[in-house]
Amino acid sequence: MLLTSRQQRNGARWSVALGSGLRQGEVLGLGWDEVDLTRGMLHIRWQLQRLAYEHGCVRRGEAPTCHAKPRACPDRIGGTVFSHPKSRAGSRDLVLPPPPVEELKAHRKAQLEERLAAGTAWREGPQGGLVFCQPNGKPIDPRRDYMDWLDLLKAAGVSRHRVHDARHSAATFLLEAGIDVKVVSEILGHSQSWFTRDTYP
Repeated sequence: MLLTSRQQRNGARWSVALGSGLRQGEVLGLGWDEVDLTRGMLHIRWQLQRLAYEHGCVRRGEAPTCHAKPRACPDRIGGTVFSHPKSRAGSRDLVLPPPPVEELKAHRKAQLEERLAAGTAWREGPQGGLVFCQPNGKPIDPRRDYMDWLDLLKAAGVSRHRVHDARHSAATFLLEAGIDVKVVSEILGHSQSWFTRDTYP
């Protein structure tokens, strides 16, 4: 599957996920300021989430009479937003295996070429620019990311799975490699090692 992902735009996204066990939001919220390609480290400090749209006018104490749907409200709230991990354990530093590091280096080069091609349409985004983004630098919607995942599975001849299953696969690989469950728990950002042990017996 990883060989197939190298043929796709943002293909390094899947190598990073399988090599680190990051959640979908953590991968999509990762900025270049949080990547140390020399030491092969990731500093997980942010995540990208999709929140349901709400009427912004309601927050001001007005009735939602501007439009029929919250998405069309001029003051709408929601959509893709950046937030910190929910727990202290979620903010963590990870060492990546060498293959994802090399793929990130190639990805960085390809992204710089995209940035030049986009010109003034490029939007830098937070955290020194997003590692995985649209061709104009904007965040990737989690739903779009899921569709890309399904396209990858189909191209690789793999049955349909959730994006979150990549995280489960990473945890299983680490435990089968003999990594202590406490260390795996820290890598995954679990607050308690018993949760990791119970989830991946």
